[in-house]
Amino acid sequence: MTTKSATVAERKRTLPRTQFYAAVLASIPAFQMGVAIGSLNPLTEVLTEHLQISATDLRGWPAIVSIFCPAGFLGTQLAASVATLGRARAVNASAQLSFAGGCLSGACGLLAAKGSRAGFALLFLGRCAAGVAAGIATVVVPVYLSEISDAGNRGFFGAFFQLAVVVGIFVAQLFAVLLAHPSGFGWFLLCPAVASAVQLSLSPANLPESPAWLRLAGRGADAAKVCDKLGLDPESSFPTGAIGHLAPLLLGSGGGGDDDDEEEGE
Repeated sequence: MTTKSATVAERKRTLPRTQFYAAVLASIPAFQMGVAIGSLNPLTEVLTEHLQISATDLRGWPAIVSIFCPAGFLGTQLAASVATLGRARAVNASAQLSFAGGCLSGACGLLAAKGSRAGFALLFLGRCAAGVAAGIATVVVPVYLSEISDAGNRGFFGAFFQLAVVVGIFVAQLFAVLLAHPSGFGWFLLCPAVASAVQLSLSPANLPESPAWLRLAGRGADAAKVCDKLGLDPESSFPTGAIGHLAPLLLGSGGGGDDDDEEEGE
């Protein structure tokens, strides 16, 4: 028991707050993904009534529900290109798309008239934006979490992505049931925009760029500063294993700065 207590105490001492804050912020897009997955099922009746569409016609409700998947696939294909601008920027790009999706979906319930084509179009476009955001988050967030955490906490922070998705599904199911009425569903659909706005407002101070990405981009001095802020060892800030091999690939054509310099020096 004493050994277990000592291990817990050591974990608390070696869990830098800056890493924790960055991991929580970076996991919000995963939470948004869970919300997008779990939100529509409880709203089927009220939304089909509001939009005056069929729940079975492929051009109606099934189109709104299913467009999330191909949009998500598109997001995964775009993720590598977006990540060449930086991991933190890619995480924020996902948040920006979630913000746009939340605004469009919320407008369907709050602004569009009952049975209007505009309402259908707004919700459809909102689902498209949410899907692309989820696709980008699926690729970029796990890599970012691995690169802003030290070896001792990498497994702990790596679990944040899946945990955030599951929590998002649970929260969406819970609140969608409570707000599944004509005067409430529009505000519920707007909630992802609020969460994204919070993330984007806190990101400048609490979501630093990945030090591994900065080193690969040839910005060693900036990487050292971020490592100091996050409490990382600059020499061990590159993750190992499968995620470590994947990370440089996400950089695309912008990488290789430090490695190239070393080769030229030889």
